[in-house]
Amino acid sequence: MSSAVTTTLDGIKVPVHVVATGFPVVAIVGLFRQRLVIARSVLDGCQREEMNAILAHESWHLHRRDNLRRALFSAAPDVLGWLPLSRRLSRLWQTASEESADDAAARTGPAGRVQLAEALVRVARLDAEQRCDQSLPAPALYRGESIEQRVRRMLDPTLDLRAAPDSWTIFAVVGIALAVGLLNLEPVQDLLEIAVNYLP
Repeated sequence: MSSAVTTTLDGIKVPVHVVATGFPVVAIVGLFRQRLVIARSVLDGCQREEMNAILAHESWHLHRRDNLRRALFSAAPDVLGWLPLSRRLSRLWQTASEESADDAAARTGPAGRVQLAEALVRVARLDAEQRCDQSLPAPALYRGESIEQRVRRMLDPTLDLRAAPDSWTIFAVVGIALAVGLLNLEPVQDLLEIAVNYLP
């Protein structure tokens, strides 16, 4: 970040910090003063339509306050850490969060889902060209993982792109489930599994 260039981009309402890094990072960072961190290689390497899809994806994370939600989840392991369900819940929520943002990008127009799939492939190829093993400061559009499932999902013509319901209610259910779990642990796993299936 020390050499980051601050700018603005159409399609996203927060400050944008362009960084020179080997890894093609695209991430919303911060909880209350959020900003987009994006690698120069992504800006230079992606076509305008692909960038529009990427920015729609990241804007959805902003709209849903996903960084705050992730922070709440990171506090949960103190309560659930001794249950195998804790790590599984975190992985399931991360997947659901990314899929929800992917869906928002796909709703930008008839070609939106294809543009996002192309953007994911292009960003992954940038990583393959300049492999840079480093820890990222926040959940990112791409973290070096396999993107096959996400790309196949975006290209699935039967994909339902209706807006996901607000998940604050689900968080309330999770909180109640945790409180109940302190008294009776048998139903907590069932309640949490039901809740996580509806998390965006």
